[in-house]
Amino acid sequence: MVIVWEDFYKQLKEILAPKIYDCIEVNLEMDKILIDYTTKRNEFRKYSYKKEQFVNDIQNFCIDDSKLIISNEKYYEIPIFIKSKYILTQFQDFNKVMKLENSEQGIKYEIGKPSLIFFIQMIIKNIKPNPGLFYEINWHLVEKSSVQEQDILEFFKILYSDWITLKISTKNNYNNDEFSKIASSFIFDINYNKDAGIDIKNNFNKIYKKKFLNENIEDKEIVFDKIYIEDLVKKYNIARIADDPFIEYLCYYQILEYFYESSYRKHCAEHICNNLTPQDFSVNGKKDVLELINKIENIKNKKKLRKCNNEFEKLKLVLKYFIDIKDLINKLSTIDSDLLDYYKKSVSFSKGQSIDFSNKPEKIYKDIADRIYKTRNSLVHYNESDEKIYNSFENVEELSKEIPLIRILAEEVILKNSKENKKQ
Repeated sequence: MVIVWEDFYKQLKEILAPKIYDCIEVNLEMDKILIDYTTKRNEFRKYSYKKEQFVNDIQNFCIDDSKLIISNEKYYEIPIFIKSKYILTQFQDFNKVMKLENSEQGIKYEIGKPSLIFFIQMIIKNIKPNPGLFYEINWHLVEKSSVQEQDILEFFKILYSDWITLKISTKNNYNNDEFSKIASSFIFDINYNKDAGIDIKNNFNKIYKKKFLNENIEDKEIVFDKIYIEDLVKKYNIARIADDPFIEYLCYYQILEYFYESSYRKHCAEHICNNLTPQDFSVNGKKDVLELINKIENIKNKKKLRKCNNEFEKLKLVLKYFIDIKDLINKLSTIDSDLLDYYKKSVSFSKGQSIDFSNKPEKIYKDIADRIYKTRNSLVHYNESDEKIYNSFENVEELSKEIPLIRILAEEVILKNSKENKKQ
């Protein structure tokens, strides 16, 4: 991947749009980027970056087109996230690092804030910072400098304050596949021996999760007049705060799964009732009762009814009972106008069915069920001979794009099974 100075400046200026960061000014003067920043304490800070330094920084590294990795033959840097509260607090200090070494193999490990070249990659790839975190920075942790113009790296540490990377430096040469194995093994050793919670960060921009948010949420009136099924709300809340789309997807799926049996029983009852319509039937007539029993046994053995007694068919029944197709289309279009076209493509890692929302409802229900069920199977099953396996590094962005569909379905199921919040 080739990075050009002008593209870097243009992307940086776009990320630091005045609409979001009204306290920051980004300008290009000759061959130098200048960032003027006024803190909440009304302290004025200036950061700079010269084109000459930029050229020197990027020339010795390989930047992956699809993954967020910086590397060369002796260096490898990847983003990680830390769930351990104790370890995470150590990195609130912007200059704090954790260094470990395997002297026998000539490998050095460092956990801390990203390098400058890593930040450059993030900006070129339009990885947006969290504005809320930026404005909540604990400024007493940020070192004051007597230098009139500080290095731009110090600004990026503040801008992306929640980002941490694992840096690996080696004596010998390694390719990226070898580095990947070294990194994953190191993370396992830390987690196992230190009882930590570290993993490689794969989901960089939660685009679709953010698009669900109502920008005018404070103006939106919420009427708290419903009681929802508590178990489903718990699953929904876990999904909403999950950092990993893997967890998010499965939580939403379990909300749909909750109604598999009741939907199947409802379908059986309807099927039986539709086949038992004699006007002169009497519960007091022994002959009538025996005929009823025989009819029920015959209906239960019918291929059509037996077919519905599997998870895929039950999922389809849940969709039919609780989801209105027109409403679903409207909600997907509101989130992102491109989603309907996106779902016309199948899911690459699970082979989940493509969905054409212009088809008849029966076909749409079937295709949605196929897409969701196969994707769910790809997440929960892990057979080495199975090609339909979810890879948490390669498929995370694709799985993120499946979230809007299954989330809307889960929300509709919760809403359709709510009760009035009134005491009798």
